Amino acid sequence: MRLIKNLCFALLAAVSIVPTTSHALSSRQCNPEVPRTIKYRPSAPQCDGNAAIFLTGRFRRAFSVVFKKVDHNDRLANNCPDASCSPFKAQRQFVTGRTRTICYGAAGTSPVFNGFDPDFGYNPTYVAKWISIKLRNSGKIQDVEIYCLPKPYPKTPLN
Repeated sequence: MRLIKNLCFALLAAVSIVPTTSHALSSRQCNPEVPRTIKYRPSAPQCDGNAAIFLTGRFRRAFSVVFKKVDHNDRLANNCPDASCSPFKAQRQFVTGRTRTICYGAAGTSPVFNGFDPDFGYNPTYVAKWISIKLRNSGKIQDVEIYCLPKPYPKTPLN
């Protein structure tokens, strides 16, 4: 039953993802054209070896920056409400010069970023595939930009 459920999730995710070049995207799409002002590293020394996103330009002041999984979520299955429970959410941030560095709760090469949930085991819908940037805390879809991570995600650096 679990295998059938996992296959259904994977099929649903594959059918519903349509890349586009539009900047204002629904949560089921990502833009493959990532601006050079967004950089991703699966492992950054500034973040003690965890994943990091580096923002400059107009993204530097973004309200939030999270990783999204194939299941369109940014949390593990335990649904803990606190951001510290999710390796896909910012755990630490700082600004150096004109660059904002955002550190996450695990490395991009770690099992949790690659589909392994400590409570439920491997699930293909749990692979981190997108970076979701909320420019303002407005609740408007136009203020959210979603960018694709390069394959094999999330192990490949971006920009």
